[in-house]
Amino acid sequence: MVPVIFDSDYEEPLTFADMLEAERSDRWCMELHECSGLIHSLSTDARRALCLYEAPDAEAVRRAVDSFGNPSSLRAWTAIGTYYNGFQRNSWPWGKGTFAITFHDLTTDELRQSFERGVPREPSGDVRVIGDFLSLDRQRAIRLYETPDLEAVRRLAGPIARRDLFTAVAHED
Repeated sequence: MVPVIFDSDYEEPLTFADMLEAERSDRWCMELHECSGLIHSLSTDARRALCLYEAPDAEAVRRAVDSFGNPSSLRAWTAIGTYYNGFQRNSWPWGKGTFAITFHDLTTDELRQSFERGVPREPSGDVRVIGDFLSLDRQRAIRLYETPDLEAVRRLAGPIARRDLFTAVAHED
Protein backbone atom coordinates (compact mmCIF):
# COMPACT_ATOMS: atom_id res chain seq x y z
CA MET A 1 0.00 0.00 0.00
CA VAL A 2 1.12 3.53 -0.78
CA PRO A 3 0.00 7.00 0.33
CA VAL A 4 -2.50 8.50 -2.12
CA ILE A 5 -3.81 12.05 -1.96
CA PHE A 6 -7.36 12.70 -3.14
CA ASP A 7 -7.74 16.38 -4.12
CA SER A 8 -11.07 17.78 -5.30
CA ASP A 9 -12.79 21.12 -5.83
CA TYR A 10 -16.49 21.72 -5.24
CA GLU A 11 -18.88 24.36 -6.57
CA GLU A 12 -20.72 24.59 -3.23
CA PRO A 13 -19.09 24.57 0.22
CA LEU A 14 -18.72 21.10 1.71
CA THR A 15 -18.92 20.08 5.38
CA PHE A 16 -17.01 17.38 7.22
CA ALA A 17 -20.33 15.72 8.03
CA ASP A 18 -21.23 15.51 4.32
CA MET A 19 -17.79 14.23 3.35
CA LEU A 20 -17.65 11.58 6.09
CA GLU A 21 -21.24 10.45 5.42
CA ALA A 22 -20.48 9.97 1.72
CA GLU A 23 -17.52 7.78 2.60
CA ARG A 24 -19.48 5.85 5.23
CA SER A 25 -22.33 5.12 2.83
CA ASP A 26 -19.86 3.89 0.19
CA ARG A 27 -17.64 1.94 2.60
CA TRP A 28 -18.16 -1.22 0.54
CA CYS A 29 -16.62 0.51 -2.51
CA MET A 30 -13.61 1.66 -0.47
CA GLU A 31 -13.10 -1.90 0.76
CA LEU A 32 -13.56 -3.35 -2.73
CA HIS A 33 -10.73 -1.12 -4.04
CA GLU A 34 -8.61 -1.67 -0.88
CA CYS A 35 -8.58 2.02 0.09
CA SER A 36 -8.12 3.02 3.74
CA GLY A 37 -8.75 6.62 4.79
CA LEU A 38 -6.28 8.24 7.19
CA ILE A 39 -7.01 11.99 7.15
CA HIS A 40 -9.86 14.08 5.69
CA SER A 41 -9.50 17.83 5.30
CA LEU A 42 -11.38 20.88 4.03
CA SER A 43 -9.89 24.17 2.89
CA THR A 44 -10.71 27.27 4.88
CA ASP A 45 -13.27 28.24 2.21
CA ALA A 46 -14.79 24.69 2.33
CA ARG A 47 -14.70 24.36 -1.48
CA ARG A 48 -11.70 22.05 -1.68
CA ALA A 49 -11.08 18.69 -0.01
CA LEU A 50 -7.79 16.86 0.47
CA CYS A 51 -7.81 13.35 1.86
CA LEU A 52 -4.92 11.03 2.62
CA TYR A 53 -5.53 7.36 1.86
CA GLU A 54 -3.51 4.20 1.73
CA ALA A 55 -4.31 2.22 -1.38
CA PRO A 56 -2.69 0.00 -4.02
CA ASP A 57 -2.41 3.05 -6.34
CA ALA A 58 -4.04 6.37 -7.26
CA GLU A 59 -6.43 4.70 -9.72
CA ALA A 60 -7.97 2.63 -6.91
CA VAL A 61 -8.78 5.84 -5.01
CA ARG A 62 -10.19 7.49 -8.17
CA ARG A 63 -12.53 4.54 -8.73
CA ALA A 64 -13.61 4.43 -5.09
CA VAL A 65 -14.30 8.14 -4.61
CA ASP A 66 -15.99 8.63 -7.97
CA SER A 67 -19.32 7.91 -6.29
CA PHE A 68 -18.83 10.51 -3.50
CA GLY A 69 -20.52 13.31 -5.39
CA ASN A 70 -19.64 15.44 -8.34
CA PRO A 71 -16.62 17.58 -7.58
CA SER A 72 -15.82 20.08 -10.31
CA SER A 73 -12.35 18.56 -10.43
CA LEU A 74 -10.90 15.37 -9.06
CA ARG A 75 -7.21 14.55 -8.75
CA ALA A 76 -5.64 11.55 -7.09
CA TRP A 77 -1.89 11.17 -6.86
CA THR A 78 0.53 8.74 -5.31
CA ALA A 79 3.04 10.17 -2.86
CA ILE A 80 6.18 9.33 -0.94
CA GLY A 81 5.61 9.90 2.77
CA THR A 82 8.30 11.17 5.13
CA TYR A 83 7.44 11.29 8.83
CA TYR A 84 8.98 13.59 11.48
CA ASN A 85 8.98 14.23 15.24
CA GLY A 86 8.59 10.57 16.21
CA PHE A 87 5.49 10.00 14.08
CA GLN A 88 5.43 6.80 12.05
CA ARG A 89 2.85 5.28 9.77
CA ASN A 90 2.71 2.09 11.81
CA SER A 91 1.71 4.08 14.92
CA TRP A 92 -1.51 5.35 13.28
CA PRO A 93 -3.79 6.75 14.57
CA TRP A 94 -1.55 9.49 15.91
CA GLY A 95 -4.00 10.59 18.56
CA LYS A 96 -7.24 12.46 18.89
CA GLY A 97 -5.62 15.83 18.18
CA THR A 98 -6.64 18.43 15.65
CA PHE A 99 -4.82 18.35 12.35
CA ALA A 100 -4.04 20.77 9.56
CA ILE A 101 -2.69 20.34 6.04
CA THR A 102 -0.95 22.74 3.71
CA PHE A 103 -0.86 22.12 -0.04
CA HIS A 104 2.12 23.22 -2.11
CA ASP A 105 2.51 23.47 -5.90
CA LEU A 106 6.22 22.84 -6.40
CA THR A 107 6.76 25.06 -9.40
CA THR A 108 10.51 25.63 -8.97
CA ASP A 109 13.54 23.49 -8.19
CA GLU A 110 14.01 25.48 -4.98
CA LEU A 111 10.53 24.56 -3.73
CA ARG A 112 10.99 20.89 -4.69
CA GLN A 113 14.34 20.76 -2.90
CA SER A 114 12.85 22.34 0.22
CA PHE A 115 10.42 19.42 0.51
CA GLU A 116 13.12 16.88 -0.28
CA ARG A 117 15.25 18.32 2.56
CA GLY A 118 12.41 18.03 5.03
CA VAL A 119 11.20 20.34 7.79
CA PRO A 120 13.54 23.37 7.87
CA ARG A 121 13.11 24.18 11.56
CA GLU A 122 11.43 22.80 14.62
CA PRO A 123 7.87 24.11 14.82
CA SER A 124 6.96 26.24 17.78
CA GLY A 125 4.09 26.25 20.22
CA ASP A 126 1.33 23.74 19.63
CA VAL A 127 2.34 22.95 16.03
CA ARG A 128 4.09 19.67 15.25
CA VAL A 129 4.82 18.51 11.73
CA ILE A 130 3.71 14.90 11.29
CA GLY A 131 4.99 14.43 7.77
CA ASP A 132 5.41 15.48 4.17
CA PHE A 133 3.83 13.71 1.21
CA LEU A 134 5.62 14.48 -2.06
CA SER A 135 4.06 13.42 -5.36
CA LEU A 136 6.04 10.93 -7.41
CA ASP A 137 6.46 13.52 -10.18
CA ARG A 138 7.75 16.03 -7.56
CA GLN A 139 5.23 18.67 -8.74
CA ARG A 140 3.11 18.96 -5.57
CA ALA A 141 3.19 18.10 -1.90
CA ILE A 142 1.19 18.30 1.28
CA ARG A 143 2.49 18.83 4.80
CA LEU A 144 0.48 17.35 7.66
CA TYR A 145 0.50 19.05 11.08
CA GLU A 146 -0.86 18.22 14.51
CA THR A 147 -2.22 21.49 15.90
CA PRO A 148 -5.33 23.10 17.35
CA ASP A 149 -4.39 26.44 15.77
CA LEU A 150 -4.68 27.11 12.01
CA GLU A 151 -3.19 30.58 12.43
CA ALA A 152 -0.02 29.06 13.92
CA VAL A 153 0.24 26.82 10.85
CA ARG A 154 -0.25 29.84 8.58
CA ARG A 155 2.60 31.65 10.36
CA LEU A 156 4.85 28.60 10.11
CA ALA A 157 4.02 27.86 6.45
CA GLY A 158 4.42 31.45 5.28
CA PRO A 159 2.20 33.05 2.66
CA ILE A 160 -0.44 30.53 1.68
CA ALA A 161 -3.78 30.86 -0.10
CA ARG A 162 -7.06 30.11 1.69
CA ARG A 163 -7.69 27.22 -0.67
CA ASP A 164 -4.29 25.68 0.23
CA LEU A 165 -4.77 25.67 4.03
CA PHE A 166 -6.94 22.87 5.43
CA THR A 167 -8.52 21.86 8.71
CA ALA A 168 -8.25 18.10 9.01
CA VAL A 169 -9.73 15.25 11.01
CA ALA A 170 -8.60 11.68 11.45
CA HIS A 171 -10.56 9.06 9.55
CA GLU A 172 -13.28 7.41 11.62
CA ASP A 173 -13.51 3.64 11.43
